[in-house]
Amino acid sequence: MKKILILLLFFFYLNSNSQTTIYNTVLSKEKPTVKYKYLEGTNKLIIKEANDKKKLYSIFNKAILFDKDAKSTQLNDNEEFVSIFNSLNEENNATLMQDGASSLLLNFYNNTKKISFEIKPKDFAKYKIDFESDMVEMRPKINFDQNFVYAVTNENGRSNAIEIAKDALQLDKFDIAKQTSSVISLKKIDTDRLKTKDLDVPKQIAFQSRFYKNNTFEIVTKSVKKDYTSSTLYRDIYDLDGKFIKEISYNYNSLKGFLAPSSTNSTRENSQNSSNQNPDFHRDPIELDINDYFIDSKTNEFYIYGITTSKSNKNPLGFYINKYSEKGEKIWEKFYDVSDEKGFNESNQRLLEIKINLKQFTSENQLIISIVGFKTYTNHYNNFFVINKNSGNLEDTKSINSDSQTSKGTFSYGGKYSLFEIIKFDKNKFCDENTILTTTLKQDVKKYIDKITTKDDIFFNSILSSEGIWLLETDNKSYYKVIFF
Repeated sequence: MKKILILLLFFFYLNSNSQTTIYNTVLSKEKPTVKYKYLEGTNKLIIKEANDKKKLYSIFNKAILFDKDAKSTQLNDNEEFVSIFNSLNEENNATLMQDGASSLLLNFYNNTKKISFEIKPKDFAKYKIDFESDMVEMRPKINFDQNFVYAVTNENGRSNAIEIAKDALQLDKFDIAKQTSSVISLKKIDTDRLKTKDLDVPKQIAFQSRFYKNNTFEIVTKSVKKDYTSSTLYRDIYDLDGKFIKEISYNYNSLKGFLAPSSTNSTRENSQNSSNQNPDFHRDPIELDINDYFIDSKTNEFYIYGITTSKSNKNPLGFYINKYSEKGEKIWEKFYDVSDEKGFNESNQRLLEIKINLKQFTSENQLIISIVGFKTYTNHYNNFFVINKNSGNLEDTKSINSDSQTSKGTFSYGGKYSLFEIIKFDKNKFCDENTILTTTLKQDVKKYIDKITTKDDIFFNSILSSEGIWLLETDNKSYYKVIFF
Protein backbone atom coordinates (compact mmCIF):
# COMPACT_ATOMS: atom_id res chain seq x y z
CA MET A 1 0.00 0.00 0.00
CA LYS A 2 2.85 2.35 0.88
CA LYS A 3 4.53 1.68 -2.48
CA ILE A 4 1.29 2.40 -4.31
CA LEU A 5 0.91 5.69 -2.43
CA ILE A 6 4.47 6.69 -3.32
CA LEU A 7 3.86 5.85 -6.99
CA LEU A 8 0.64 7.88 -7.00
CA LEU A 9 2.38 10.87 -5.44
CA PHE A 10 5.20 10.61 -7.98
CA PHE A 11 2.68 10.41 -10.83
CA PHE A 12 0.86 13.48 -9.48
CA TYR A 13 4.17 15.37 -9.22
CA LEU A 14 5.09 14.57 -12.82
CA ASN A 15 1.71 15.69 -14.14
CA SER A 16 1.52 18.81 -11.99
CA ASN A 17 4.91 19.90 -13.35
CA SER A 18 4.56 18.55 -16.88
CA GLN A 19 5.52 20.58 -19.89
CA THR A 20 5.09 20.10 -23.62
CA THR A 21 7.39 21.46 -26.29
CA ILE A 22 4.98 22.97 -28.79
CA TYR A 23 7.42 24.39 -31.33
CA ASN A 24 11.19 24.48 -31.68
CA THR A 25 12.90 25.89 -34.76
CA VAL A 26 16.25 27.17 -35.97
CA LEU A 27 16.53 30.83 -36.97
CA SER A 28 18.61 31.52 -40.08
CA LYS A 29 18.98 33.93 -43.00
CA GLU A 30 16.02 32.22 -44.67
CA LYS A 31 13.93 32.40 -41.49
CA PRO A 32 15.27 35.33 -39.47
CA THR A 33 12.10 36.10 -37.50
CA VAL A 34 9.30 34.07 -35.92
CA LYS A 35 6.36 35.73 -34.15
CA TYR A 36 3.16 34.65 -32.45
CA LYS A 37 -0.50 35.55 -32.11
CA TYR A 38 -2.58 34.13 -29.25
CA LEU A 39 -6.24 33.13 -29.71
CA GLU A 40 -7.83 33.61 -26.31
CA GLY A 41 -11.21 32.10 -27.17
CA THR A 42 -9.79 28.71 -28.17
CA ASN A 43 -6.47 28.78 -26.25
CA LYS A 44 -4.45 28.24 -29.40
CA LEU A 45 -1.32 29.87 -30.75
CA ILE A 46 -0.45 30.99 -34.28
CA ILE A 47 3.23 30.92 -35.15
CA LYS A 48 4.27 33.15 -38.07
CA GLU A 49 7.50 32.29 -39.89
CA ALA A 50 9.26 35.07 -41.83
CA ASN A 51 11.09 35.43 -45.11
CA ASP A 52 14.38 37.28 -45.39
CA LYS A 53 13.35 40.72 -46.63
CA LYS A 54 15.35 43.92 -46.36
CA LYS A 55 12.58 45.96 -44.74
CA LEU A 56 11.98 47.54 -41.35
CA TYR A 57 9.23 45.03 -40.62
CA SER A 58 8.97 41.27 -40.99
CA ILE A 59 7.33 39.65 -43.99
CA PHE A 60 5.93 36.19 -43.27
CA ASN A 61 5.12 33.29 -45.58
CA LYS A 62 3.83 30.63 -43.21
CA ALA A 63 1.22 30.62 -40.42
CA ILE A 64 0.83 27.50 -38.27
CA LEU A 65 -1.89 26.97 -35.66
CA PHE A 66 -0.97 24.99 -32.51
CA ASP A 67 -3.07 23.68 -29.64
CA LYS A 68 -1.71 22.95 -26.16
CA ASP A 69 -0.95 19.34 -27.15
CA ALA A 70 1.29 20.48 -30.05
CA LYS A 71 -1.20 19.46 -32.74
CA SER A 72 -0.59 21.78 -35.69
CA THR A 73 -2.41 23.02 -38.79
CA GLN A 74 -0.97 25.27 -41.50
CA LEU A 75 -3.34 28.17 -42.13
CA ASN A 76 -2.13 29.65 -45.42
CA ASP A 77 -0.66 28.52 -48.74
CA ASN A 78 2.87 29.95 -48.31
CA GLU A 79 1.97 33.37 -49.70
CA GLU A 80 3.64 36.43 -48.20
CA PHE A 81 1.88 38.55 -45.57
CA VAL A 82 2.68 41.08 -42.86
CA SER A 83 -0.29 40.36 -40.53
CA ILE A 84 -2.79 37.64 -39.87
CA PHE A 85 -6.31 38.11 -38.50
CA ASN A 86 -8.87 35.68 -37.13
CA SER A 87 -12.61 35.68 -37.45
CA LEU A 88 -14.82 36.48 -34.50
CA ASN A 89 -15.19 32.77 -33.65
CA GLU A 90 -11.48 32.16 -34.44
CA GLU A 91 -12.36 29.47 -37.00
CA ASN A 92 -11.42 31.40 -40.14
CA ASN A 93 -8.46 33.61 -40.89
CA ALA A 94 -7.25 36.34 -43.22
CA THR A 95 -3.80 37.59 -44.14
CA LEU A 96 -2.80 41.11 -45.09
CA MET A 97 -0.05 42.24 -47.43
CA GLN A 98 0.89 45.88 -47.81
CA ASP A 99 2.33 46.87 -51.16
CA GLY A 100 3.82 50.31 -50.59
CA ALA A 101 1.80 52.92 -48.71
CA SER A 102 -1.26 53.06 -50.94
CA SER A 103 -2.80 49.58 -51.02
CA LEU A 104 -3.61 46.72 -48.66
CA LEU A 105 -4.40 43.24 -49.95
CA LEU A 106 -6.51 40.99 -47.72
CA ASN A 107 -6.80 37.26 -48.40
CA PHE A 108 -9.72 35.56 -46.64
CA TYR A 109 -9.61 31.80 -46.03
CA ASN A 110 -12.91 30.00 -45.54
CA ASN A 111 -12.07 26.30 -45.23
CA THR A 112 -10.01 25.67 -48.38
CA LYS A 113 -11.40 28.62 -50.34
CA LYS A 114 -9.43 31.87 -50.67
CA ILE A 115 -10.96 35.24 -51.57
CA SER A 116 -8.78 38.31 -52.11
CA PHE A 117 -9.87 41.87 -51.46
CA GLU A 118 -7.95 45.12 -51.88
CA ILE A 119 -8.54 47.86 -49.32
CA LYS A 120 -8.31 51.15 -51.16
CA PRO A 121 -7.01 54.37 -49.57
CA LYS A 122 -10.51 55.87 -49.42
CA ASP A 123 -11.58 52.97 -47.20
CA PHE A 124 -8.66 53.14 -44.76
CA ALA A 125 -10.65 55.30 -42.33
CA LYS A 126 -13.18 52.49 -41.78
CA TYR A 127 -10.73 50.29 -39.99
CA LYS A 128 -9.19 50.81 -36.60
CA ILE A 129 -5.52 50.56 -35.82
CA ASP A 130 -4.71 47.39 -33.90
CA PHE A 131 -2.03 47.69 -31.19
CA GLU A 132 -2.24 44.02 -30.27
CA SER A 133 1.49 43.47 -30.80
CA ASP A 134 4.49 45.78 -31.17
CA MET A 135 3.78 49.47 -31.68
CA VAL A 136 5.86 49.28 -34.85
CA GLU A 137 3.38 46.80 -36.34
CA MET A 138 0.29 49.01 -36.27
CA ARG A 139 -2.25 47.58 -38.68
CA PRO A 140 -5.94 47.63 -39.53
CA LYS A 141 -8.13 45.69 -37.15
CA ILE A 142 -10.46 43.47 -39.10
CA ASN A 143 -13.68 42.21 -37.51
CA PHE A 144 -15.09 39.49 -39.76
CA ASP A 145 -16.86 36.15 -39.95
CA GLN A 146 -17.11 33.70 -42.84
CA ASN A 147 -19.34 36.08 -44.82
CA PHE A 148 -18.77 39.73 -43.88
CA VAL A 149 -16.27 42.30 -42.66
CA TYR A 150 -17.80 44.66 -40.06
CA ALA A 151 -16.97 48.20 -38.96
CA VAL A 152 -18.79 50.78 -36.83
CA THR A 153 -18.42 54.17 -38.50
CA ASN A 154 -20.05 57.58 -38.66
CA GLU A 155 -21.97 58.83 -41.70
CA ASN A 156 -18.67 59.84 -43.31
CA GLY A 157 -17.27 56.34 -43.07
CA ARG A 158 -14.78 57.03 -40.26
CA SER A 159 -14.22 54.71 -37.30
CA ASN A 160 -12.17 57.19 -35.24
CA ALA A 161 -12.53 60.82 -34.14
CA ILE A 162 -16.31 60.34 -33.90
CA GLU A 163 -18.40 62.74 -31.83
CA ILE A 164 -20.99 60.31 -30.59
CA ALA A 165 -23.27 63.07 -29.28
CA LYS A 166 -23.49 64.60 -32.77
CA ASP A 167 -22.59 61.96 -35.35
CA ALA A 168 -24.93 59.26 -36.54
CA LEU A 169 -23.46 55.77 -36.14
CA GLN A 170 -23.79 53.06 -38.75
CA LEU A 171 -22.71 49.47 -39.27
CA ASP A 172 -20.67 48.92 -42.41
CA LYS A 173 -21.02 45.34 -43.76
CA PHE A 174 -18.66 44.27 -46.52
CA ASP A 175 -19.72 41.07 -48.32
CA ILE A 176 -16.51 39.09 -48.78
CA ALA A 177 -17.75 36.89 -51.63
CA LYS A 178 -19.56 39.60 -53.59
CA GLN A 179 -17.07 42.34 -52.60
CA THR A 180 -19.87 44.84 -52.10
CA SER A 181 -20.56 47.05 -49.11
CA SER A 182 -23.78 48.12 -47.40
CA VAL A 183 -24.43 50.42 -44.42
CA ILE A 184 -27.09 50.09 -41.74
CA SER A 185 -28.11 52.99 -39.51
CA LEU A 186 -27.85 52.19 -35.80
CA LYS A 187 -30.21 53.22 -33.02
CA LYS A 188 -28.80 56.45 -31.57
CA ILE A 189 -26.94 56.14 -28.29
CA ASP A 190 -28.59 58.01 -25.42
CA THR A 191 -25.87 60.51 -24.54
CA ASP A 192 -28.18 62.66 -22.37
CA ARG A 193 -27.70 60.14 -19.54
CA LEU A 194 -23.98 61.01 -19.65
CA LYS A 195 -24.51 64.76 -19.28
CA THR A 196 -26.54 65.34 -16.10
CA LYS A 197 -25.63 68.01 -13.52
CA ASP A 198 -24.22 65.37 -11.10
CA LEU A 199 -21.73 63.98 -13.62
CA ASP A 200 -18.26 65.01 -14.67
CA VAL A 201 -19.09 65.74 -18.31
CA PRO A 202 -16.17 65.71 -20.78
CA LYS A 203 -15.88 68.02 -23.76
CA GLN A 204 -16.21 65.03 -26.05
CA ILE A 205 -17.87 61.78 -24.97
CA ALA A 206 -15.72 58.71 -25.55
CA PHE A 207 -16.97 55.27 -26.55
CA GLN A 208 -15.77 51.83 -27.62
CA SER A 209 -17.15 49.42 -30.19
CA ARG A 210 -16.48 45.71 -29.63
CA PHE A 211 -17.49 42.67 -31.67
CA TYR A 212 -18.10 39.21 -30.21
CA LYS A 213 -18.22 35.63 -31.47
CA ASN A 214 -21.91 35.26 -30.51
CA ASN A 215 -22.94 37.40 -33.51
CA THR A 216 -23.28 40.62 -31.55
CA PHE A 217 -21.40 43.87 -31.12
CA GLU A 218 -21.74 46.63 -28.57
CA ILE A 219 -21.21 50.34 -28.06
CA VAL A 220 -19.72 51.05 -24.63
CA THR A 221 -20.04 54.40 -22.85
CA LYS A 222 -19.47 55.47 -19.27
CA SER A 223 -20.52 58.19 -16.87
CA VAL A 224 -18.57 59.27 -13.79
CA LYS A 225 -19.99 61.23 -10.87
CA LYS A 226 -18.45 64.68 -10.24
CA ASP A 227 -17.10 63.67 -6.85
CA TYR A 228 -15.60 60.47 -8.33
CA THR A 229 -17.40 58.16 -5.90
CA SER A 230 -19.39 56.22 -8.49
CA SER A 231 -19.53 55.35 -12.18
CA THR A 232 -21.97 53.66 -14.54
CA LEU A 233 -20.94 51.61 -17.57
CA TYR A 234 -23.48 51.22 -20.41
CA ARG A 235 -23.47 48.47 -23.02
CA ASP A 236 -25.77 49.02 -26.02
CA ILE A 237 -25.85 45.63 -27.75
CA TYR A 238 -26.78 44.98 -31.41
CA ASP A 239 -26.85 41.97 -33.70
CA LEU A 240 -24.71 41.82 -36.84
CA ASP A 241 -27.58 43.15 -38.94
CA GLY A 242 -27.56 46.34 -36.88
CA LYS A 243 -30.73 45.51 -34.93
CA PHE A 244 -30.74 46.87 -31.37
CA ILE A 245 -31.05 44.00 -28.87
CA LYS A 246 -30.76 45.47 -25.37
CA GLU A 247 -28.96 47.83 -23.05
CA ILE A 248 -27.25 46.67 -19.87
CA SER A 249 -25.86 49.09 -17.29
CA TYR A 250 -23.49 48.43 -14.40
CA ASN A 251 -23.21 50.87 -11.53
CA TYR A 252 -20.20 50.94 -9.25
CA ASN A 253 -20.20 52.83 -5.93
CA SER A 254 -16.79 53.18 -4.31
CA LEU A 255 -16.40 51.23 -1.08
CA LYS A 256 -13.25 53.19 -0.19
CA GLY A 257 -11.55 56.19 -1.76
CA PHE A 258 -12.16 57.94 -5.07
CA LEU A 259 -12.29 56.40 -8.53
CA ALA A 260 -9.11 57.03 -10.50
CA PRO A 261 -7.98 56.48 -14.10
CA SER A 262 -5.40 53.80 -14.83
CA SER A 263 -3.90 51.86 -17.71
CA THR A 264 -5.91 48.69 -18.44
CA ASN A 265 -6.52 46.09 -21.13
CA SER A 266 -8.70 48.67 -22.90
CA THR A 267 -6.42 51.70 -22.59
CA ARG A 268 -5.06 51.50 -26.12
CA GLU A 269 -8.54 51.39 -27.61
CA ASN A 270 -10.32 53.75 -25.20
CA SER A 271 -9.78 56.85 -27.31
CA GLN A 272 -9.68 55.31 -30.78
CA ASN A 273 -13.33 55.76 -31.64
CA SER A 274 -13.58 59.15 -30.05
CA SER A 275 -10.45 61.14 -30.77
CA ASN A 276 -7.10 61.33 -32.47
CA GLN A 277 -5.18 61.23 -29.19
CA ASN A 278 -2.17 59.00 -28.77
CA PRO A 279 -3.76 55.73 -27.57
CA ASP A 280 -1.05 55.13 -24.99
CA PHE A 281 -0.86 56.50 -21.44
CA HIS A 282 0.87 59.73 -22.52
CA ARG A 283 -2.48 61.21 -23.49
CA ASP A 284 -4.97 62.94 -21.17
CA PRO A 285 -7.31 60.64 -19.18
CA ILE A 286 -10.89 60.19 -20.36
CA GLU A 287 -13.93 58.76 -18.59
CA LEU A 288 -13.38 55.28 -20.08
CA ASP A 289 -10.08 55.12 -18.18
CA ILE A 290 -12.03 55.01 -14.89
CA ASN A 291 -12.09 51.22 -14.38
CA ASP A 292 -12.32 48.52 -17.05
CA TYR A 293 -14.29 45.33 -17.60
CA PHE A 294 -13.59 41.66 -18.20
CA ILE A 295 -16.05 39.13 -19.63
CA ASP A 296 -15.63 35.46 -18.75
CA SER A 297 -15.51 33.74 -22.15
CA LYS A 298 -17.21 30.57 -20.83
CA THR A 299 -19.90 31.92 -18.47
CA ASN A 300 -20.36 35.46 -19.85
CA GLU A 301 -20.16 36.72 -16.28
CA PHE A 302 -19.05 40.35 -16.17
CA TYR A 303 -16.41 41.97 -13.95
CA ILE A 304 -15.69 45.67 -13.38
CA TYR A 305 -12.36 46.53 -11.75
CA GLY A 306 -10.18 49.55 -11.09
CA ILE A 307 -8.17 51.53 -8.52
CA THR A 308 -9.05 54.22 -6.00
CA THR A 309 -7.04 57.05 -4.46
CA SER A 310 -7.26 59.19 -1.34
CA LYS A 311 -8.83 62.61 -1.80
CA SER A 312 -6.03 64.52 -0.06
CA ASN A 313 -2.93 63.72 -2.06
CA LYS A 314 -4.24 61.34 -4.72
CA ASN A 315 -2.03 58.47 -3.59
CA PRO A 316 -3.49 55.06 -4.61
CA LEU A 317 -5.22 53.09 -1.86
CA GLY A 318 -6.18 49.76 -3.43
CA PHE A 319 -8.33 48.11 -6.08
CA TYR A 320 -11.89 46.87 -6.42
CA ILE A 321 -13.77 44.20 -8.37
CA ASN A 322 -17.52 43.81 -8.87
CA LYS A 323 -18.91 40.62 -10.36
CA TYR A 324 -22.21 40.57 -12.30
CA SER A 325 -24.28 37.89 -13.97
CA GLU A 326 -24.70 37.84 -17.74
CA LYS A 327 -27.95 39.82 -17.22
CA GLY A 328 -26.20 42.53 -15.19
CA GLU A 329 -27.23 41.40 -11.69
CA LYS A 330 -24.57 42.05 -9.04
CA ILE A 331 -23.17 38.84 -7.55
CA TRP A 332 -20.48 40.23 -5.26
CA GLU A 333 -18.36 43.33 -4.73
CA LYS A 334 -14.94 43.57 -3.12
CA PHE A 335 -12.36 46.19 -2.22
CA TYR A 336 -8.77 45.20 -1.47
CA ASP A 337 -6.27 47.45 0.32
CA VAL A 338 -2.79 47.35 -1.20
CA SER A 339 0.17 47.82 1.13
CA ASP A 340 3.14 48.91 -0.98
CA GLU A 341 4.33 52.25 0.36
CA LYS A 342 7.41 52.46 -1.87
CA GLY A 343 5.48 51.39 -4.95
CA PHE A 344 1.72 51.43 -5.56
CA ASN A 345 0.88 53.73 -2.62
CA GLU A 346 3.31 56.49 -3.60
CA SER A 347 1.64 59.77 -4.46
CA ASN A 348 4.03 61.08 -7.13
CA GLN A 349 2.77 58.84 -9.91
CA ARG A 350 0.97 59.61 -13.14
CA LEU A 351 -2.15 57.51 -12.70
CA LEU A 352 -2.36 56.42 -16.35
CA GLU A 353 1.08 54.86 -15.90
CA ILE A 354 -0.30 52.43 -13.30
CA LYS A 355 -1.28 49.28 -15.17
CA ILE A 356 -4.04 47.16 -13.65
CA ASN A 357 -5.29 44.13 -15.55
CA LEU A 358 -7.73 41.35 -14.71
CA LYS A 359 -6.95 38.02 -16.40
CA GLN A 360 -7.92 34.40 -16.29
CA PHE A 361 -5.42 32.53 -14.12
CA THR A 362 -4.24 28.94 -14.61
CA SER A 363 -7.23 27.50 -12.77
CA GLU A 364 -10.78 27.76 -14.08
CA ASN A 365 -11.94 29.06 -10.68
CA GLN A 366 -9.32 31.79 -10.30
CA LEU A 367 -8.63 35.25 -11.68
CA ILE A 368 -5.42 37.21 -11.40
CA ILE A 369 -5.12 40.96 -10.86
CA SER A 370 -1.74 42.41 -11.77
CA ILE A 371 -0.80 45.96 -10.79
CA VAL A 372 2.42 47.21 -12.35
CA GLY A 373 3.88 50.70 -12.09
CA PHE A 374 7.03 52.77 -12.29
CA LYS A 375 9.29 53.69 -9.43
CA THR A 376 11.54 55.11 -12.09
CA TYR A 377 11.53 54.31 -15.80
CA THR A 378 14.09 51.58 -15.14
CA ASN A 379 12.56 50.27 -11.91
CA HIS A 380 9.07 48.80 -11.60
CA TYR A 381 6.86 47.47 -8.83
CA ASN A 382 4.71 44.40 -9.49
CA ASN A 383 1.80 43.36 -7.28
CA PHE A 384 -0.14 40.17 -8.05
CA PHE A 385 -3.42 39.01 -6.49
CA VAL A 386 -5.11 35.62 -7.00
CA ILE A 387 -8.88 35.89 -6.55
CA ASN A 388 -11.51 33.17 -6.26
CA LYS A 389 -14.17 33.63 -8.94
CA ASN A 390 -17.01 32.23 -6.87
CA SER A 391 -16.48 34.18 -3.64
CA GLY A 392 -14.24 37.09 -4.60
CA ASN A 393 -11.91 36.14 -1.74
CA LEU A 394 -8.20 36.79 -2.01
CA GLU A 395 -6.32 33.46 -2.19
CA ASP A 396 -2.74 34.62 -2.73
CA THR A 397 -0.72 37.80 -3.15
CA LYS A 398 2.87 38.48 -4.20
CA SER A 399 5.01 41.60 -4.65
CA ILE A 400 8.25 41.82 -6.58
CA ASN A 401 10.39 44.56 -8.11
CA SER A 402 11.76 44.39 -11.66
CA ASP A 403 14.30 46.45 -13.58
CA SER A 404 14.35 47.59 -17.21
CA GLN A 405 17.55 47.87 -19.17
CA THR A 406 16.59 50.79 -21.38
CA SER A 407 20.12 50.99 -22.78
CA LYS A 408 19.20 47.95 -24.89
CA GLY A 409 17.05 50.17 -27.06
CA THR A 410 13.36 50.84 -27.48
CA PHE A 411 10.37 48.92 -28.73
CA SER A 412 10.78 50.58 -32.14
CA TYR A 413 13.26 47.81 -32.89
CA GLY A 414 10.56 45.19 -32.40
CA GLY A 415 9.74 44.75 -36.09
CA LYS A 416 12.85 42.71 -36.86
CA TYR A 417 13.01 40.71 -33.63
CA SER A 418 11.01 37.61 -32.79
CA LEU A 419 10.68 38.88 -29.20
CA PHE A 420 12.02 42.12 -27.82
CA GLU A 421 11.72 42.95 -24.12
CA ILE A 422 13.66 45.22 -21.79
CA ILE A 423 12.43 44.00 -18.37
CA LYS A 424 15.41 42.26 -16.81
CA PHE A 425 14.66 38.82 -15.39
CA ASP A 426 18.21 37.84 -14.52
CA LYS A 427 21.63 38.71 -15.99
CA ASN A 428 21.15 38.31 -19.75
CA LYS A 429 17.51 37.17 -19.56
CA PHE A 430 14.71 39.60 -20.46
CA CYS A 431 10.95 39.20 -20.37
CA ASP A 432 7.48 40.75 -20.51
CA GLU A 433 5.30 41.61 -17.51
CA ASN A 434 3.41 38.31 -17.79
CA THR A 435 6.63 36.37 -17.29
CA ILE A 436 7.34 38.32 -14.09
CA LEU A 437 3.85 37.24 -13.00
CA THR A 438 4.14 33.57 -13.99
CA THR A 439 7.61 33.08 -12.51
CA THR A 440 6.48 34.71 -9.27
CA LEU A 441 3.44 32.47 -8.87
CA LYS A 442 4.46 29.32 -10.76
CA GLN A 443 7.72 27.74 -9.69
CA ASP A 444 7.94 25.25 -12.57
CA VAL A 445 8.23 28.12 -15.08
CA LYS A 446 10.84 29.87 -12.93
CA LYS A 447 12.88 26.67 -12.51
CA TYR A 448 12.89 26.14 -16.27
CA ILE A 449 14.16 29.68 -16.99
CA ASP A 450 16.71 29.52 -14.17
CA LYS A 451 18.30 26.39 -15.67
CA ILE A 452 19.06 28.07 -19.01
CA THR A 453 22.71 29.07 -19.33
CA THR A 454 24.03 31.02 -22.30
CA LYS A 455 26.20 34.04 -23.04
CA ASP A 456 23.64 35.47 -25.44
CA ASP A 457 20.62 37.56 -24.43
CA ILE A 458 17.45 35.48 -24.22
CA PHE A 459 13.91 36.84 -24.31
CA PHE A 460 10.69 35.38 -22.88
CA ASN A 461 6.96 36.04 -23.21
CA SER A 462 4.23 34.28 -21.20
CA ILE A 463 0.54 33.76 -21.90
CA LEU A 464 -1.89 32.69 -19.16
CA SER A 465 -4.88 30.44 -19.76
CA SER A 466 -7.15 28.39 -17.50
CA GLU A 467 -5.45 25.27 -18.91
CA GLY A 468 -1.86 26.35 -18.28
CA ILE A 469 0.92 28.71 -19.37
CA TRP A 470 2.47 29.25 -22.80
CA LEU A 471 6.15 30.24 -22.57
CA LEU A 472 7.87 31.69 -25.64
CA GLU A 473 11.64 31.82 -25.75
CA THR A 474 14.26 33.04 -28.24
CA ASP A 475 17.75 34.52 -28.53
CA ASN A 476 16.64 36.33 -31.73
CA LYS A 477 19.59 34.76 -33.54
CA SER A 478 19.66 30.98 -33.53
CA TYR A 479 16.41 29.50 -32.18
CA TYR A 480 12.75 30.07 -31.24
CA LYS A 481 10.88 27.79 -28.85
CA VAL A 482 7.36 27.50 -27.40
CA ILE A 483 6.62 25.36 -24.32
CA PHE A 484 3.26 24.74 -22.63
CA PHE A 485 3.30 24.22 -18.84
